[in-house]
Amino acid sequence: MLRHIIILITLSGLVMGYSGGDGSAGDPYQLSSSADILQLSSSSSDWFSNFVLTSDIELTGEDFTPIGTASQPFYGNFNGSGYSVSGLSINRSDLSVLGLFGMIGDDAIVENLTLTGTVVCSDGGWVYGGLLAGANRGFILNCTTNGTVSIDSSTAYSGGIAGSNENLGVISESSFSGTVFSNSTSGGISGISEGLIDECTVSATVIARDNPAGFVYAGGIAGINGIDGAIKLCSSTGVVDASVNLDSKNTTSCAGGFAGYCDQYSSIRKSGTDCEVNSFSSGLTASAFAGGGVGQSNTETAAEKSFASYTASADAQGQSAYSYSGGFFGQSGSNVSSCFALGSAESLASGSPDIALSGGFIGNCTGGEISNCYSAGSASGKTDSSAGFIGKTSDGQGTACFWDTEASGLDNAIARNSGLSFDITGLTTAQMQSSSSFIDAGWDFASVWQMPADGGYPELQEAAAPQNELAELSITSPGSLPENISSGQIITLDVSILNSGAASTNGSFRMRIYYAGQEPVNCETASSAGFQQIGELEAGESRVEQVSFEVPELSGDIYFVLMIDSGRSVEESDETNNCSDVLSSQIYAFSGGSGTPEDPFWISDKSELIYLGENPSLYNKSYILTDDIDMGGEFFDNSVISPNDPMQSSFTGAKFTGTFDGAGRVLRNFTINAPYTNYAGLFGAVAEGGEIKNLHISEAEVRISRANYAGGFAGLLEGKITGCSIKNSTVDAEYISKYAGGIAGSADGSSAEISDCSSFAMETIIASLYAGGIAGEVSSGADLTLCFSATDGLEASYYAGPLAGAVRNAQISSSYWDSSIMAPGSAEEPSAGLAENAGITAYPRTTEQMKTRSNYADWPWRTLWHLSPGRYPVQISRVDINLDNYVDGDDLIHIAYNWLSQTPAEADFNRDGTVDITDFSIGANWWLSEY
Repeated sequence: MLRHIIILITLSGLVMGYSGGDGSAGDPYQLSSSADILQLSSSSSDWFSNFVLTSDIELTGEDFTPIGTASQPFYGNFNGSGYSVSGLSINRSDLSVLGLFGMIGDDAIVENLTLTGTVVCSDGGWVYGGLLAGANRGFILNCTTNGTVSIDSSTAYSGGIAGSNENLGVISESSFSGTVFSNSTSGGISGISEGLIDECTVSATVIARDNPAGFVYAGGIAGINGIDGAIKLCSSTGVVDASVNLDSKNTTSCAGGFAGYCDQYSSIRKSGTDCEVNSFSSGLTASAFAGGGVGQSNTETAAEKSFASYTASADAQGQSAYSYSGGFFGQSGSNVSSCFALGSAESLASGSPDIALSGGFIGNCTGGEISNCYSAGSASGKTDSSAGFIGKTSDGQGTACFWDTEASGLDNAIARNSGLSFDITGLTTAQMQSSSSFIDAGWDFASVWQMPADGGYPELQEAAAPQNELAELSITSPGSLPENISSGQIITLDVSILNSGAASTNGSFRMRIYYAGQEPVNCETASSAGFQQIGELEAGESRVEQVSFEVPELSGDIYFVLMIDSGRSVEESDETNNCSDVLSSQIYAFSGGSGTPEDPFWISDKSELIYLGENPSLYNKSYILTDDIDMGGEFFDNSVISPNDPMQSSFTGAKFTGTFDGAGRVLRNFTINAPYTNYAGLFGAVAEGGEIKNLHISEAEVRISRANYAGGFAGLLEGKITGCSIKNSTVDAEYISKYAGGIAGSADGSSAEISDCSSFAMETIIASLYAGGIAGEVSSGADLTLCFSATDGLEASYYAGPLAGAVRNAQISSSYWDSSIMAPGSAEEPSAGLAENAGITAYPRTTEQMKTRSNYADWPWRTLWHLSPGRYPVQISRVDINLDNYVDGDDLIHIAYNWLSQTPAEADFNRDGTVDITDFSIGANWWLSEY
């Protein structure tokens, strides 16, 4: 009976529909009731569809579940058609994105909607909350929100419209009124924005208070105007308050009428704010930043044709206190042009030191160029730290700027100047209200500035382009691609674009990237690789933009073109201008990654390993194995990677200089037979700076004849081999050959190091001269440490040593060998066949002793090695499932915790994007095993 009940409920859900439509663009689903909205929120399979409101909807009494999640965003189109949704009520701590929409995905559109409600979270981790969206990566157009957003979690981002505007998302022609609160980052439109906020208005109280980490940001438009964030044609009124009081920590508070903080490459253009701004910070070292426009800005940011007209107050109290306030910026590293500030600025500080800087325009100038700006408000703080325009300068320059000496009551432009060049002139109120004072300085009163008809200070002109004028865009150069790229790699192009039209683009537009596996490729027939939002381009302006995209899942030759996707007031260009020249490259044949230390190339099978060996240009990259690899008995007549040229006495091939991380995986079942070739192994040579780590070799053969230096991992080691092992294999340099080692033929030079490695159960390690369980030779300052050897297959006509065949001007430390099955090297030095000027601390142990932890003095158990009863030691990389440097039940818990997770996790061993039974099986195979 229970099974029948479940089936009936499921079928009921399946037949439940909307008020009409089929979800297509031509016939969107119709939403006319709260039941329709609730159906949408619970039907993730519909989140790629099209929707339209057909009436006002009230969500009375519902604790709403957002439409779209962080892992499964809403990718459809939602058209409110001018109708409203009211009564939205969300109060939950189990989700990271909260709003009517949890996350709006790339290219998704939500438009023409009025929304009223409340979004609350009183507990949680990283939480993004907004009335319309927790996070926006698409387009929010012509929407109005009213109500309250209150997020109190460990790290909170709150916005009147969106908690986060990210991935170059767009919020345009929208407004918010109400209250925004968080204990971290709050903004009238968005808590943090790394996209475009365009033509938006705010009338609100915005509060950020008492984050546990000690940092709070509040802004009338955005709490943080993040990297690439743009605020344009926006206005804000109300109160902005950032405060933090944590006596046990260093604290920082940033508040501004536009943004609390502006990060690199962000901008504010053609916008105005009339907010009361307050910033309070109390802590060990307390810093408070308050600006009528921006609390604090980083370098490489910009403000243009914007104004701030109300008060800014900063107060810092602590053992050390630093307070910065300004009519426009509390602290600025920005390039600023054609801006003005009318409000007052006040700085207070209590501590030792107690720095309180205040300026009519900027409290503390740390860089940037300031041109054609003025201030007409008072500045107060310390008498030697307050000035009419800037409190203090440490970098930057100023040109053609002014301040009102009468309105400010201050006769100094800069209180503390570090000897920099600033052209700032003090004028009386009458002079400040006369255009001639500014025209004489080169200000543009034809297109930028104007005098108000009823008198007063200069104003900024309306910036919007006339309706009958259009921008015309073209790509003059698409940039260039690297010769080789890989699937999943993020590529950045320097693209040159031109607006040859008669008007500005009046906002942002998109650059789309298309690709094909073979020529010809064009913008009409190719597949899309994504798009990027581009900031406004003025009439006649040319610019180089960095456009980034992800390389699709292909291999071999690939071709790309770029196209301008027309935006508002952008003319549809012809194909010649609109579609770029073709760019070509070749995709790396790896399973993933980009080859950097942070994102190494993935190697998952033997073809990818062979591909690496065949491409010396890739020897400087980083790699990681994502699975055990069985080479299937593959035969090689030279080293697999970094082969040497035959018949050469020294190494003349390309050395490996990158990083090869085996990630605890096993490489097995291959043969290298390289006669007349010095330096042979899996790697012919690993140069200084190169490293092999956490790799295990089994069932392999490395053979040379009439040559020298053979090793399981490397013929020549000048870099590092760490955390590696070899077993059940052969290293043979018997026929008129010298130097054979289980790990390396030769470890040579002060940068060469073999550590945490083992060689055991080997079939043979043999040489005419110099055979060692770990290395054939350790010389010239090289170091062999924390290693062991246990094999009875070691032999040489002369000089065989359990650890090394020869040690010359080098050292072996904290290493051991199994004396029950291995003979000593020599009476003088049992660990080596030959020792000359060597520093050696290495010891024999019986087989029973080798399997007891107490017989290894000073070994790093639980961080580098693990030993199970009755077994030889094993490197911890092989059994430490959750990579926390401890081998215990937590590793199993880690798999369970991430079960069915589709986010990257250490427990996703086979890198298929999901932690599932396959990963459990892989982990079980490793558990406390030698491999």
